[in-house]
Amino acid sequence: MRYRTLFEETITHEPPPRHTVDGLVVRYRRQARARRLAGAGAGAAASALALAAVAAVTVPGPRPAPAAPTSAAAPAKPGPTPTRTLLGVAPTEDPGHARERLAGAIRTAVDKAAPGVRIDGALVVERHEVPAGETGDGGVFEPSFFYETAQPAVHAPGADGVLSVGLMRRFVATTCEPSGGPPARVSCDTSTGPGGEHVVVTTITGATPGGTSVYVAVDRPDGSTVTAGVEYTGPTPPIRADQLRAVALDRTVTLYP
Repeated sequence: MRYRTLFEETITHEPPPRHTVDGLVVRYRRQARARRLAGAGAGAAASALALAAVAAVTVPGPRPAPAAPTSAAAPAKPGPTPTRTLLGVAPTEDPGHARERLAGAIRTAVDKAAPGVRIDGALVVERHEVPAGETGDGGVFEPSFFYETAQPAVHAPGADGVLSVGLMRRFVATTCEPSGGPPARVSCDTSTGPGGEHVVVTTITGATPGGTSVYVAVDRPDGSTVTAGVEYTGPTPPIRADQLRAVALDRTVTLYP
């Protein structure tokens, strides 16, 4: 699923099954809203991105009669919920230059972490703009963007798959959320990277016949998240979870060169 497909989703829909960067955008916004609701005792949050805008409409008609005076002032209405803002700082690098730099950095990181893995063709990195989205409590998520590889095919001896690497600024920390029901099974684990990074590795099996997805998200101290994932069919992945972890931790794969 490409990110533009999410524009058709509503906040009551399930998130997309593919754990690429577009799914991360949904996950971060879902987690931010879940934390707000949990803090208010409202339970679990809905799980997708709302992109609807509400416009105020003035309807012509007679003026309403003035309200009768009261002896006590009406209680003040609560103020608007603050906008959810991104962590870190806005990159200053030219987007075109960033795309070219990241394409080279990602390919080099894959070559270093997974010798023998072959990427089909030229590695292309795309930039996607994410408009502001409603939080569900009257606030909005700040507009954002992310970089993502164009999901190239990858090959290793006896194994083939599709690679996805992406970068973004995040709203909240990535969490480990093991879940899933028949036929899909979802497991995850967390660890800490050498620079204090928060690393979450998620494995999804059975979502498609014989299919497996391995997905690594690295939350960096600078407020960015780097993801690396592979989808494959068969017993052997073309690139292992530890190799994806190394790619996502590579210091050259960054929003802040």
